[in-house]
Amino acid sequence: MVFIKYSPLGNNDLHRYLESEGCEVYCPGLIDFLIFMGDHHVVETELYHVKYKKYVASTAVKGFFKMMQNKIIKAVKDTRFFGPTPFEKAKKDVEPFVSPANKMGEGWLLTAEMIDMIHMGINSIVCAQPFGCLPNHIIGKGMIRKLRETFPQSNIVPIDYDPGATKVNQENRIKLMLSTARQQKIINN
Repeated sequence: MVFIKYSPLGNNDLHRYLESEGCEVYCPGLIDFLIFMGDHHVVETELYHVKYKKYVASTAVKGFFKMMQNKIIKAVKDTRFFGPTPFEKAKKDVEPFVSPANKMGEGWLLTAEMIDMIHMGINSIVCAQPFGCLPNHIIGKGMIRKLRETFPQSNIVPIDYDPGATKVNQENRIKLMLSTARQQKIINN
């Protein structure tokens, strides 16, 4: 999933395509994923009391990246830019939707990122999904209906990026999402 989210090769240059359609693109930062990777080993040890050595190492990794995230948040605090949502807040925000113990693939983090974007006013979201990634299909697609019910302004479209999906089909689904976004803007203004 991380490859599909960040790599132009993996997502048919999604970032550039969205910009060509007049969009301002936002992509969640990689630091949240790095903290998540440390956190899920910590949660696993707390729940199942296993792998204590991994717990110690993961706690240190999680702490280091949270410290770096806090530096980013502090650096952009008094600017017109916004930094990442603190990890523990994102984790708390996702609890009504999916358990923080869900660690498969991007686990609960994918849903937390969508919630965070909606809270920032980014309502149109492309949920880029790799072929055959069952956790992403469950947590990505599986949460979209619940997110739409909770946040009616949300406009989320899952897009599969796999060898069998044509670029034209992907772009047409994105254009439909953008058309819906433009209609919502007209209606809300």
